[in-house]
Amino acid sequence: MEIENEEACKKIKDIPYDLELEKILRSIRDLNATRVLLQSPPGLKKYMPVVADCIKKSLKSLSVSIYLEDSYGACDLIPDNIINMLKADLVIHFGHTPYPRDLSPGGGGNSNYLFIPTYSKLKIDATLVQNVIDKLNRLELKRIGLVASLQHVKELNRLASYLRHEGFTTLIPPAAPPFLLRGQVLGCDYRLALYIKNKVDSYIIISGGKFHPLGLYLSTKKTVIKLDPYERKVTNFTKEGEKVLKIRMFKIMKSLDIKRWGVIIGAKTGQYRPKLVETILAMLRKRKLKYRILVSKKLTRSSLDDLSETFDGFVVTSCPRVAIDDLGDYRKPVLTPGEFRMILEEKLSRYIFPW
Repeated sequence: MEIENEEACKKIKDIPYDLELEKILRSIRDLNATRVLLQSPPGLKKYMPVVADCIKKSLKSLSVSIYLEDSYGACDLIPDNIINMLKADLVIHFGHTPYPRDLSPGGGGNSNYLFIPTYSKLKIDATLVQNVIDKLNRLELKRIGLVASLQHVKELNRLASYLRHEGFTTLIPPAAPPFLLRGQVLGCDYRLALYIKNKVDSYIIISGGKFHPLGLYLSTKKTVIKLDPYERKVTNFTKEGEKVLKIRMFKIMKSLDIKRWGVIIGAKTGQYRPKLVETILAMLRKRKLKYRILVSKKLTRSSLDDLSETFDGFVVTSCPRVAIDDLGDYRKPVLTPGEFRMILEEKLSRYIFPW
């Protein structure tokens, strides 16, 4: 086992993310922790056995367990009863910063949570930047807001420097510590991007996949250029965002005459939003509409199928991305809180995402 652990520590250096091992070991020592639990999102979980072995090698007489269920954000923490069952005195959560407490009082974790951002080691090079510049010039864009998913926020300054040298005006939104780093966006929180909306004509987002660029477009309705450091591609995401926006507006129009609503409350640690729920219920009572509260830890199509004859539509208060990414084509309208507000307040001129 000793040899295997030594090999594990060497492998840490080959992982394409900064796992901040020294910070982890220091925190374990400072807390005198003896039982540690590791939590991570998909994509990072495959590195957790290596991390566990390396921690065990560095600190003797320590129990390190890996939480197998995926986490999709700092709103999706390990339930307290599991932590208590394992008598874990430190949870190390990889891939996210603490969740904004104004969105959920339980999402930020307690003092025995250590959040490791897990910054990507991928760098923005001159070739990628030139592709960005060519795209911006073709679109005649000059005032650029720069944002990123958490793993890539450290590259924003490098990108800004390149662009300013070519005559572009760049703006990186300020941080909102400890929850949001400078220029960071979450799948359900684009407040930093909105801070600078009136000062830019477009955004560049450093991110893989479609998840964060789509949220950025729906929140700002401005041109979104995606710089993908994994595929090494630069794409104009705006048309794809417009297509989804049209679908969401169609869902909203279908929901205007709904009389029977299912209000879905999140049961995960950081997805219970009591203030938001009470606001929605007050709006329903004011309009004298029928509703029933539904509680769900993990919302799926099958969980709604048996209720589709009882309710004409649903509003999800747990995670707004469920309504768009997972249930966007469900046969009954499934709305985000922002979309629901548009209907109940009878204000359809401005699309609201997410809250």
